[in-house]
Amino acid sequence: MMGKEMILQLTSITYAQSHQVIRQAQGHHGFLMEITSNERNIRFIPAHFEQNQTMELTSGYYIEFLALKEEDHVFKPTVCLFQKETESEIPYRFEHLLDEMVTHFKEGSDIGYLRANGYFQELVSTLLVKQQEMNESIEARIAQSKRYIETHYHQELTREQLAERTELQVDYYARKFKEHVKMSPMAYVNHVRLQEAKKLLLENRLSVHAIARQVGFNDEFYFSRKFKRKEGYAPSVYSHTFKQTQRIASLNHLVTGHLIALGVKPYAAIIDESFPALEHLMETKSIGEKGPDLERLLAMKPDLLVRTGMTTESQTQKEALLTHIAPTIVLNYQDDWRAHLNTIAKVIGREKEAAAFLTAYREQVENVKERIREKVRDERVLIIGIGDGTQCIYGKRNIGSVLYGDLHVRAPEGIDRIAHIEEVSVQRIAAYEPDRIIVTVYRKHNQLPSNKQIRMQLSRLQNNPVWQSMRAVKDHHVHEIFAEKHLYTSYNAYSHKLMLQKFAQLIG
Repeated sequence: MMGKEMILQLTSITYAQSHQVIRQAQGHHGFLMEITSNERNIRFIPAHFEQNQTMELTSGYYIEFLALKEEDHVFKPTVCLFQKETESEIPYRFEHLLDEMVTHFKEGSDIGYLRANGYFQELVSTLLVKQQEMNESIEARIAQSKRYIETHYHQELTREQLAERTELQVDYYARKFKEHVKMSPMAYVNHVRLQEAKKLLLENRLSVHAIARQVGFNDEFYFSRKFKRKEGYAPSVYSHTFKQTQRIASLNHLVTGHLIALGVKPYAAIIDESFPALEHLMETKSIGEKGPDLERLLAMKPDLLVRTGMTTESQTQKEALLTHIAPTIVLNYQDDWRAHLNTIAKVIGREKEAAAFLTAYREQVENVKERIREKVRDERVLIIGIGDGTQCIYGKRNIGSVLYGDLHVRAPEGIDRIAHIEEVSVQRIAAYEPDRIIVTVYRKHNQLPSNKQIRMQLSRLQNNPVWQSMRAVKDHHVHEIFAEKHLYTSYNAYSHKLMLQKFAQLIG
């Protein structure tokens, strides 16, 4: 029994010791099991419901059967559960089942047929399990091959090399790759290379010749032809098309802050309460709150997308889809915020604005240093974030890059080991022995805590004897920044400028 309404019925077994033409009956499925000195495999032959067909069997067995499905209390021939043209090696125990099935089938009795049909059902079950295992294994191998291409596209790659890594036969690998990825292996190699080339062209740091080499093309002219055929522009022209674009979509608050610093109003952006910069986003279209809505983004037809990410890792499926909406700039998450700002500026032709911002920022840093010098002196300043039922310490990045990196405010010993944030207990906070504490928001897993959640967690801290015993608390050197949510803690030029002003207000 196959499913609730399908049965498989063995109808005939044909054995050929040498070349023989087999006729497949109308509506019958079959397994063609070929046994030669060099090869032992089995192939599923789906039924033809309109007419009989013939096939050739060199040496082995042809097992024919009906797949019957119940319709109005009558069983009628139907399609089978096996994939079309399924091929596989003969599974373990298959030959034993086959021998038992053939032996009983040859008896010619009703009992012999029933026993043969029983062995046939077990044989089919064995094949289905084998097929499922193969499909899962092949899917995993193709996914691994795809990731390998995405991280080794700059190397010389051939179809044979890629197939060898998957331990699949070359033609079979190519067929399965195209089935899963919707393009051939080498077409995907070129696709990844051209996508990477677009990123480098937009950054405008290297020559076309250097970019071609860096992404894996040995021939600059071949690269240029492939690029123009796909993008409609020669590589030398491509980057200039975005210098005057007004339709920039920001996929992160970090990017939005940099665009604001450059005097650019994003055409579209993530807009939510955690980054309250609405005075700069009045004309900006929302593409979502927690993340970009791809359908909404596609409908807006932006010219350029800018997001953050780990450029050393493979793209997620969603990230890969973004490149089909518009050319995409990926700011490496690990890069410094000034590098982010300059990368965006170079792509959209705002280098002068970036230089002017950084000059003004340096001057602002010196002014704030002078303003807070007498009050802060050599005090250890700790930055903590309040979240839903927990708290964290901010390290050298984000808000810490302003206080510790730019203003050279003294950090408690051990803070330099925290790259970003670290969830901590109140006892751990006290162990840092801070002289001042800046209290801001902690977005755990990018989830902004509500005002009520912040008040509740802050109240727990304030009522904790360990908190009350700290020098910074006793001296009333605890400064709160909650109203602006994530605005001051985002790692971008605009947020850092605001944080300089805010710190001067809090301390001064």
